[in-house]
Amino acid sequence: MPGKYPALYRMLFPLAPVMAVIALTLIDVGGPVSGAPDEKSASRHCAMPPLAPCCQAVIPSRQAYAPKYSVKFINVGSGGVDYDAGGMIVVVYCSFADQCAEQPIVGMAELGLVTRLQTDAEVIEGAPGFGVISDIHEFKDARFSVQARVPLETKAVNMLNGAVTVLRARERSTLAWREPFSAQIGSKRSVNGFDLTLTKCEIANDTLLAEWNCKAPVDAAGDEKLWQTRQLKATLVCSDKSVLNPEVGKESPAAIRRVFHLSHKFPTTLELNFISDLKMENLPFTLTGISIDGSAPKKRAEGVLGENF
Repeated sequence: MPGKYPALYRMLFPLAPVMAVIALTLIDVGGPVSGAPDEKSASRHCAMPPLAPCCQAVIPSRQAYAPKYSVKFINVGSGGVDYDAGGMIVVVYCSFADQCAEQPIVGMAELGLVTRLQTDAEVIEGAPGFGVISDIHEFKDARFSVQARVPLETKAVNMLNGAVTVLRARERSTLAWREPFSAQIGSKRSVNGFDLTLTKCEIANDTLLAEWNCKAPVDAAGDEKLWQTRQLKATLVCSDKSVLNPEVGKESPAAIRRVFHLSHKFPTTLELNFISDLKMENLPFTLTGISIDGSAPKKRAEGVLGENF
């Protein structure tokens, strides 16, 4: 062909690449008119391998971290009647069970708070606040009550929204002083606002006498029940890995004293263990269908998740 039409060949040869591209485009005209890839092409180019389990983000539930507890209705009684004012005091008795092992309850008020009370006669709005913490230390079946003034004609409490004030142990700490104890005299250990200084550690007649000075944080200073609430425990670890508990002891917010019987063992570590971080909380609960005239309640509170007011 170049020999027959040399001029035409010289003119068309530079356009050969352009014509090849046009031909390829015409061949692919059978695809989607919109220019978007077909279904098989999209799945081939856009498919991604599944993420490994460790890379898959999971949004944690708020309730998964909420401390758990349970409030149950026990009984209802009367706390007095004021006929002149046309009202009476209703006392609702409940039991509380702590279900949080990581941050256990160590104190609770014996009188709960009423935030809202709906009876068959009226709706009563309560006031927020905190209750007075008592010396209750068993929280599998701790008893408390809720009191409210209602009209004399009230026959039932349709719904009671209340709260019980508790102290939660959010952190336990262990402070240690190691042998030789004579070199540890005057040494201070600090945690969460507590400063404890070993002032005496004497061994005589197979006994060890230990004393500490204590500086409590501002929110706990002057509390006469400071160590009772914080569950202070002193132990002595010996060279044979045995642990000795004190025979006698005395403590105040400012000082701690413990006496150990060594039983011919060699002590190596003196430890103080206590709750170093306490938090006061109001735990809400709801009771419904409480009959004041003596009949059984329609429904009782069960398994409420803890959440601060």
